[in-house]
Amino acid sequence: MIEQELFSHLLTKVTLVNERVYPSLMPQDCLKPALVYSITNDADTQGFNGGLTGFKVRVQIDCYSTSYAEVKELKNAVKAALYSFIYYPHGLNTRDNYEEDVQLHRQLIDFSLKG
Repeated sequence: MIEQELFSHLLTKVTLVNERVYPSLMPQDCLKPALVYSITNDADTQGFNGGLTGFKVRVQIDCYSTSYAEVKELKNAVKAALYSFIYYPHGLNTRDNYEEDVQLHRQLIDFSLKG
């Protein structure tokens, strides 16, 4: 399962979050910085004869911190970790966000994994 491999890789490589890596939703009371990963699209790829030849998964990783500088540092650590992952991240995009209601800086990282 690609999610488990990605989760394990992020836990190992992104030490800044001290194992605060969550699927889909971040607990309200968790310490920051933290990461949340979500599969936004999961598709099998097919060959000419209709057989399955692989997969293409779209992933979003959200980096959260109380500090803008720290969330940027976290984004860079995640990107470095992704480039050493068994599946290379294609079409990687990032963008800034601020969650005003909880006063957290957020970096969204969006990419595809193919296998």
